[in-house]
Amino acid sequence: MWIGKEEKEEYLDCSVRGLRLKFFAGLTEAERNACKSFADWLRRKYFFPIRVYVCLVPQKAFYHPDDGHIYYGVFYSGEAGKRKIYPRICIAARAQTPEAQEDVLLAMAHELTHYFQWYFLEDEARTDRSLEVEAGKWARYLVAEYLSEKGTKLYRE
Repeated sequence: MWIGKEEKEEYLDCSVRGLRLKFFAGLTEAERNACKSFADWLRRKYFFPIRVYVCLVPQKAFYHPDDGHIYYGVFYSGEAGKRKIYPRICIAARAQTPEAQEDVLLAMAHELTHYFQWYFLEDEARTDRSLEVEAGKWARYLVAEYLSEKGTKLYRE
């Protein structure tokens, strides 16, 4: 699903590429650094064929005004059918414990998986449930790999 760096040459259809982070005021230096480190690791391993912005917001969750559900991350693809609008992801990045920081990284990886699903047009061909299951599996895999390279492991395995 994710595009490895070795496959980059096959996906050069957009001139503006990559993963960018935007931090909102109010996040601690530790929260910022943890997200930057994970993003740097993702950039070394994977290719992002259309620029995607990850906005990190200093709150614990987002509350949907219509259905009252709690969300920790949201993927916005831009206008339907127009790939010139850069996709973006908003992550509730308030993390004051190592377990909470892990949840922020899991949310980032989960929503970035939705970015790749969008890129490959799978969001139009599959059920929401199957997309969510796949995003959850990729998130756990990616964060576990990242943490293992740092010499630690997931808190909730």
